[in-house]
Amino acid sequence: MKKISRRDFLAASGMMAGAAMLPGGVASAADKKKDDRVVLSGKAGPTLRFRADGKFKILQLTDTHYISSKPELSDPMIDDIRRYIEIEKPDLIIHTGDIIYTDYDIPSFEKILKPIAEAGIPFFITWGNHDHDFSPEMQKRVEKEPMNEGFPVPGLPGLSNFALPILPSAGGNKPAAMVYSFDSLDVAANSYKFDPQFSAERPEIPGSAWITREQIHWYEAVSEQTTRENGGVPVPSYSFFHIALPEFSEAYDYRWTRIIGEHYESSGRAQLNSGLYVSMLDHKDMVGVFCGHDHDINMIMDYKHGIKLVYGQVTGRSGAYCHLPESYGCRVIELTEGEREFDTWIRLYNGDTEYRVNSGKMVTDTHSGR
Repeated sequence: MKKISRRDFLAASGMMAGAAMLPGGVASAADKKKDDRVVLSGKAGPTLRFRADGKFKILQLTDTHYISSKPELSDPMIDDIRRYIEIEKPDLIIHTGDIIYTDYDIPSFEKILKPIAEAGIPFFITWGNHDHDFSPEMQKRVEKEPMNEGFPVPGLPGLSNFALPILPSAGGNKPAAMVYSFDSLDVAANSYKFDPQFSAERPEIPGSAWITREQIHWYEAVSEQTTRENGGVPVPSYSFFHIALPEFSEAYDYRWTRIIGEHYESSGRAQLNSGLYVSMLDHKDMVGVFCGHDHDINMIMDYKHGIKLVYGQVTGRSGAYCHLPESYGCRVIELTEGEREFDTWIRLYNGDTEYRVNSGKMVTDTHSGR
């Protein structure tokens, strides 16, 4: 079989200029624009910028699992979300999926969307496996909100693939940091809806799906573009999606990994390793990877390669299982302009905080283990 270079692959797959168009004249997944630039997002949302003090705060909600048939279980969570936003005053709100509990539950989705959209703060959603049967309609609904940042790149599997630049505090349009959203899809058996390879090539694999090669190649093209335009220096980057990569489990099992937080269940990670983590290492831009899905895990891990692997804190109340000692809440991530590190903590439903960590000071100790 003839070998193909990465550049030839990108050109053939529509990631270089001159690639084919999808029906209706919509550019395929990683088509470049006429100025030969990689598409970061399907549409520009509100501008993100570091504050005058050089900080940028992200509020991560995850796994709300609202149940419209049992509002007495879920309604307290709506007040929780409003309180988290009021206390933390974030610059960006990210929901990393599983908004609803059952399929086709638009009333539940609207309940969760309301306090987020009304906050007047930029936000986006990465869809979870509980959302996917109805995510196209929910995506259309989200795109009507003026503060929504989540406009998917056309042609990629799923509906929450986009990259958002955070601009410098002093002005200018060159990114000081990047935030990536990936759609981690559904369980593997159902993901043929987004990429035929799942049903055609891997019908026997149970469990969670994986981020696809097409998504990875798009990330590589964006990363290489931002690095090139930053004088060859990788831009500090952070990625968010629902289902953990296989490396999350590997990091937990590796005896020297530095771990802070709780682990009360086995990870429902992606069932195949499609190579995203290795690509992030190769591109040298990724500082932290953040996910949800596993309600009974809220760890941050310093794996042997330096990228921090971070679980959110389950936000759902009684509609979402949770056996963590301090129960429900959210994760806060504070970036510092010009630094390849972040501060993070968990804000609990009762107002308390726990597990305050500076990622730059959290280094795996190869001598003493955990």
